[in-house]
Amino acid sequence: MKTLLTSLIQILSYEVELHEELGMVLQEESKGIGRIAASELLLLQSAKQQISRKISTMETRRIEVVQDIAAQWRMNPKELTLSKIILQAPHEIGESLQHCYEQLKTIIIDIQKLAISNGSLSKVRLKPIEMSLRFIADWQKEQKTYSVAGTLQNSPEKISRTSV
Repeated sequence: MKTLLTSLIQILSYEVELHEELGMVLQEESKGIGRIAASELLLLQSAKQQISRKISTMETRRIEVVQDIAAQWRMNPKELTLSKIILQAPHEIGESLQHCYEQLKTIIIDIQKLAISNGSLSKVRLKPIEMSLRFIADWQKEQKTYSVAGTLQNSPEKISRTSV
């Protein structure tokens, strides 16, 4: 049993590290929005995806360990929460689990705030780009010609040959 609980501590500790790493990438992204090249933003996006995959793998391993603990304690795995494990674990292990759990909760809250902030900044950054693209698209639809006086004017609508 102690082996399973120690394994759970290791998994949670690694999840804390991964979430801290994700937080750093999000902070770097936040600082760079609007200032860094698109290629650098793509690298940051790739880093976020890699970290997210690792987190997902660790969560799967954590669920497996919790199921093994539930089997040894003869409990329903769906009813066994980390809080219940902390209460039933030996004192030292329970404290370590509680510490990891609190760190993880704090980091996840910080990550959520950063993700919301980055999303808002990105949305604001995209508005001028969308406006520019819309202007360029509209401008290309109108064919400009010079009038007799030498000023630019829109050419009259042309009738396509297929409609004649």
